[in-house]
Amino acid sequence: MNMKRTARYGTNILGGFGIDGVEQIQIIKETGFDAFFTGWNRKDRGAVIRYAEAAAKAGLFYETVHAPFGKMNSMWVDGLEGDDWRDMLIECADDTAAAGVGIMVTHVTVASTAPPPSEIGYRRFLEVAEHAAKIGVKIALENLEIPEHLAYLFERLGSMDNIAFCWDTGHNLCYTPEIDMMELYGDRLICLHINDNNGISIPGVITWHDDSHFLPFDGRVDWVGVAGRLDKAGWDGILTQEVNRGKEGCEKIPAYSEMSYREFLAESLERLHRLNSLRAE
Repeated sequence: MNMKRTARYGTNILGGFGIDGVEQIQIIKETGFDAFFTGWNRKDRGAVIRYAEAAAKAGLFYETVHAPFGKMNSMWVDGLEGDDWRDMLIECADDTAAAGVGIMVTHVTVASTAPPPSEIGYRRFLEVAEHAAKIGVKIALENLEIPEHLAYLFERLGSMDNIAFCWDTGHNLCYTPEIDMMELYGDRLICLHINDNNGISIPGVITWHDDSHFLPFDGRVDWVGVAGRLDKAGWDGILTQEVNRGKEGCEKIPAYSEMSYREFLAESLERLHRLNSLRAE
């Protein structure tokens, strides 16, 4: 395939294949990827160090650590649960730095309803961001179901050098198709979650069940438009996917279940090459 420009490619650690995450690192490298990202677990804080060690051995770049988000809505409400979630995000930032990773990706809400943006939510995110800045970690805020909280935080925290944007292409389609997130935040873009889906399945209903995380070109994302937005933003960073074999509760692609781990990785890399081929010289 004729590449329009030199690109680097990244992937998430994949579940559903019965292969330990650390064991995936060498296979990811052998497949032709340049980078990867992982999640983070408060109950196993040493995992990111094990990933970092495996990545150093394989010659693979550890791009980002994705913070947990299950109780993210508590950040916007006064109470101990929100304080604990703030503290957990700070711990995640600490471990991100300890692993030698420069970016922590975080959601700012969870699900299609959340408490309204609030002063206490701002203060908690500010504490996380200020702590992260001291240890050399950038915070990438990801686009989700509800755009208001993202806009609020960029308005309040946007002057901080370590506050940046993670664009999830699939979220933009199935959650906020009417909003050009790259037009709003493309100048703060620091990492990508490239994936596909079939958009909003029930008109007027925003739900995570539509967030399928297909491989690119298996859904309805406008990939020519994605390429154009990346070009407009001057993006020369890593083209990183966030895909899966079959997300529970979401539409699935039957062909994925027939693929081995190596086959799925190889096919996903080919899709990223295809996306790159749509970009300008």
